Amino acid sequence: MTARLGWRPETEDLFTAVAASCDGRHFLVVERLPDGGWDWAAWGAERQNAQCVHGTAPTAAQGMVAAEQAAAMLGAGSIAPVQVPCRACG
Repeated sequence: MTARLGWRPETEDLFTAVAASCDGRHFLVVERLPDGGWDWAAWGAERQNAQCVHGTAPTAAQGMVAAEQAAAMLGAGSIAPVQVPCRACG
């Protein structure tokens, strides 16, 4: 699987994207981890009801796909939000 959104490289270690759906926007980020691998996160744009999902992937490309899939599931309401805070969710 390949990423479908227009990912924007902020630096060589950080990529961002915005996914839009009928229920609003979701922000996505993929960031290199210091020990190797990539951290990815997806969260809703509505801060008062922000739901966040995050995880790790071995490559940036796999992190992008995972973040896109998470955003799609958040938009469909088919996964519960992460209960612990993540860096991207503030």
